[in-house]
Amino acid sequence: MYKWLWTRIGGRPWTYLIRDSYHNHEMTWILCTFGFGLLVGHLFWRDKDGN
Repeated sequence: MYKWLWTRIGGRPWTYLIRDSYHNHEMTWILCTFGFGLLVGHLFWRDKDGN
């Protein structure tokens, strides 16, 4: 299964694929990361008094 998956994604480690994607679509990655951080912060941030 690993060999099949490796050949399906271009024969390169997934870290290289993500790096190439980041360099080709940098603003998209920045906005998605910001949006994810905003969502996580909204869902899990608590005030000092526990509210």
